[in-house]
Amino acid sequence: MSTEKKSMMDKILEKVDVIAGPMTKFGQIPFVRGIVNGMVAALPVTMVGSLFLVVYLFCSDGGLTTKALIPFLKPWAGDLSLVNSLSMGIMAIYIIIAFGAEYAEIKGINKTTGAVGAFFAFMLLNYNSVGQLVVTAKDGTLSAGASAFESTYWGGAGLITAMIAGAIAINIIDICYKKHIVIKLPDSVPPAISDSFSAIIPYFFITLICWGIRTLAGLNIPELVGQMLLPVLGAADNIFVYTLQQFLSALLWICGLHGDNITGAVINVFTNQWIADNNTAYMAGTLVKDLPYVWTPNLCRLSQWVSSCWPILVDISHILGNLITVIFDYQILRKPLKILSL
Repeated sequence: MSTEKKSMMDKILEKVDVIAGPMTKFGQIPFVRGIVNGMVAALPVTMVGSLFLVVYLFCSDGGLTTKALIPFLKPWAGDLSLVNSLSMGIMAIYIIIAFGAEYAEIKGINKTTGAVGAFFAFMLLNYNSVGQLVVTAKDGTLSAGASAFESTYWGGAGLITAMIAGAIAINIIDICYKKHIVIKLPDSVPPAISDSFSAIIPYFFITLICWGIRTLAGLNIPELVGQMLLPVLGAADNIFVYTLQQFLSALLWICGLHGDNITGAVINVFTNQWIADNNTAYMAGTLVKDLPYVWTPNLCRLSQWVSSCWPILVDISHILGNLITVIFDYQILRKPLKILSL
């Protein structure tokens, strides 16, 4: 029997293993995997939108400074902010499509069928008609314009609704496929057409459920979710919860587990909504120092990711330094080596 005394590091790793097991299992749940993969797939859109927002800050008066830092871009400031509105402002649209495709693939369903079904469910649960828009002419007269849908909950505020819609849609499709409640066409029919007809009945059930919830029952899912999560959202955005998440993520990486994916399955839901809320508040005229949230995905990248890269960069610089030394030494020794190789 070994009586070797365990080090403090060994004791810490044992505790981490106890936590890592359940968290890893949680991360492998199909629904959670679909959420994580869907958010990662939609991340480039939000990053591009954030990039255009940064450029907008530099070329607009009152952005980062009183006067625009890049004045020659001021005429295009509105166009730059439009790109941000069409990315960050409706990020739930991109996430529900990506989530539907990823979750469907995990369930063994055609990705296109899953993406379209999830998006359809999201729109059925999340529509708010504003009727006809009012158009103001140059002379000041008002007239009725085109009808429109309100996009308030198509951004960060609609992320939870997107997950609910995706879960409803993909699981209904999965049940219908497993129970063979589909329109079956002959094998000679091209797969694209066959898959399209197979989705008709599942989509019909998706419509009944989501339309019934939003229209017949009159439930506004985004508002209900917002009311329930408001205390949680306000309490979680602090240095203590942030430090705990970063600490757990780093410990999981030490154990060879993907810490960001495991903790991100829970955290990303909130931080993605927070960055969207900050974006909305800023575009509405809120000063940077008065934005509602501090903890966003960008903060994680600037703290954990950058701090993790510095040791690697130092190692690379050492390797390059040694390589340069070897190259110059080789240039000096090349002639004697040629003689010896004869």
